[in-house]
Amino acid sequence: MAISMAILSGIVVSVMMVFNGQLSDLIDLYTATVLIHACGLLTMYIVLKVKHISLRDLPHASRFLYLGGVIGVFTVFFNNLTITILGASMISALGLCGQMLTSIILEQSGALGTKKQKLQPIKLVSLLIILIGIGVMLE
Repeated sequence: MAISMAILSGIVVSVMMVFNGQLSDLIDLYTATVLIHACGLLTMYIVLKVKHISLRDLPHASRFLYLGGVIGVFTVFFNNLTITILGASMISALGLCGQMLTSIILEQSGALGTKKQKLQPIKLVSLLIILIGIGVMLE
C-alpha cells in the first residue's frame, strides 16, 4: 500500500508541476505561487470540514516542524521558476537526485530527528544510476 501511495504521489507531483508551470507562465511567478498555495489551503480547509477535524484539537507540535510548509512554498516556487526551461522530467530527475542525496546524509547523521541508519552500498549505487540517467537526459 505504501509503495502504491508513493507512486501515486509521484504522479500527482508531476501533474502539479506542469499545471503550476503553466499558471506561472500566464501570470507572474510570485502571484502564481501565492494562488497555488491559497488553492491548497482552501482544499485542506474543505477536507478538514468534511472530516470534522478541528485545528484546536490537534496535539502541540514544535514550531520547528512547521518549516515543512515554508519549504513547500520554496519547492513550488523553484519548480515554477525552472519548469519551462528544464521540463517536468528533468526537474523530477534532478529533484529525485537531490532528495536521495539529502536523505542519505540525514539518515547517516541522524539529523533533523531521522532514524540513524548505516549507509548501505546499494543506496550509493542507486544514486550513481540516477546521476548517470541525468547525464544521459542532459545530452
